[in-house]
Amino acid sequence: MRKSVIFVGVIFCSSVILQSEASSLVRKPKKPYYTVDLSGIEANELNALEPLEPEGVVGSVDPSEGLSDLPVTVEERLRERAELYSKAILKSKKSHRRGSGQRIVRSWDEWVNRNESSKFEKKLVCYYTVPTFQDRPFAVFPEQIDPTLCTHIILGFARVVNSTIQPNDLRDLEFYNRTLQLKSRNKDLKIILTIGNGQKETGFPSMVASNVTRNKFILDCMKLLETYPFDGFDMDWEFPAYYGEMEERNQFMGFLEEFRNHSDSVGPKIILTAAVAAPKAIVDISYDIPKLAGVLDFVNVMAYDFHYYLWYSPITGPNAPLDKSGYDLGITSTLNTAWAAKYWYQCGMPANKIIVGAPTYGHTYRLIDKDDNGYNALAGGAGSVGQNGYAAYPEVCNFLGTNNTVVRFDNETQVPYAYNTESLDWVSFDNEQSAQQKAKFVNDFDLGGVMIWCINNDDAWKMCNTSQVVFPIINTYKTELFRKLS
Repeated sequence: MRKSVIFVGVIFCSSVILQSEASSLVRKPKKPYYTVDLSGIEANELNALEPLEPEGVVGSVDPSEGLSDLPVTVEERLRERAELYSKAILKSKKSHRRGSGQRIVRSWDEWVNRNESSKFEKKLVCYYTVPTFQDRPFAVFPEQIDPTLCTHIILGFARVVNSTIQPNDLRDLEFYNRTLQLKSRNKDLKIILTIGNGQKETGFPSMVASNVTRNKFILDCMKLLETYPFDGFDMDWEFPAYYGEMEERNQFMGFLEEFRNHSDSVGPKIILTAAVAAPKAIVDISYDIPKLAGVLDFVNVMAYDFHYYLWYSPITGPNAPLDKSGYDLGITSTLNTAWAAKYWYQCGMPANKIIVGAPTYGHTYRLIDKDDNGYNALAGGAGSVGQNGYAAYPEVCNFLGTNNTVVRFDNETQVPYAYNTESLDWVSFDNEQSAQQKAKFVNDFDLGGVMIWCINNDDAWKMCNTSQVVFPIINTYKTELFRKLS
């Protein structure tokens, strides 16, 4: 879906594979978007959008030490976060010598006030990754997936290696076939292979650099379809030009145009999509949106990882807010799903090609004070729920059922959070209620649909008491998204 700022923006294996074999198949959650040096920026340069994590620095705040150095009031915390966002984006601008960014080509109000709704069916696009024995709480296998759950399944991941397409592991090929078997039970299901795996993918820059290497890769993708009949490909490069040279932006665009032209000339039209960033800072550097609109069938906007624990901004916040909070100041008011979707539309992406990303996981924090427990509360590190600050929905549900856990639903951001007054764990997550609101947003503004990251993290075992169905979050999207069409 799309790996710093305060966002981003996950995972499967045969029951007969030995434990020793599975250890080499570990898939960790995507890394945060950013790594950048924050030095050399003046504190008064405050026209940025989001902060990036300083490279090579990982840490947490010890609740027993250094409290005098932490921002005390909410206002101080928000002001400090806004300044960090500003410094980071200015650093990014300077390092890339970039221009003015995207050009606004149309007004959101024009779309909102149109006379008629578009006549297209919504998409429910679900990422699913090859299972491993390391998946939490359990691995999800292709046979557990209802083939009518999603309109599109994007299977991950393949890699770019020496300008050829390769599986992460040869054992993944078994899961290519097992996942494709779902089409035998639903002829309308589209199954797409995603290439990249976010920041872990290092093969894109060299592959897109010349016509020769681009053509080699495209031909290899077409050859793969002869053995594994996917309906198309999804490109998960996080992110063109953002970490590398500005030429990567145009090279990526040229690659996509050549891919589309060649695939259209040799056979039935295949689906071509991309996982794209939500933050304006990345969007402006990485993409030529009007040209993308002419080549891609749709874009999967990774509208999550907007807030998670960072050592330099140790305050709680929503992982994937639908809208801004009243506490958000200026630039931080853009860190939400609605703003990101509108920006992609304003910059030239047709509404029916905007697939709004939504998570089935949460981000965790460890509070410093049990009485300071809402948004913008001081945190001393990632929480103990899940692993490394990342919790799949069943793990969140288990936390919600523990003693001394309080659950809140924020009516401004339209997402829940929960905290425990004894363990001091704090979790921002999505559930069925927030899924209803996001599906309503997509329907109300007639966008293309919803993208899920990911099937693996939803509840496949009825561990959550809120529902008697498997994959309750995805099923909520399915029900609400197609309500108007039923």
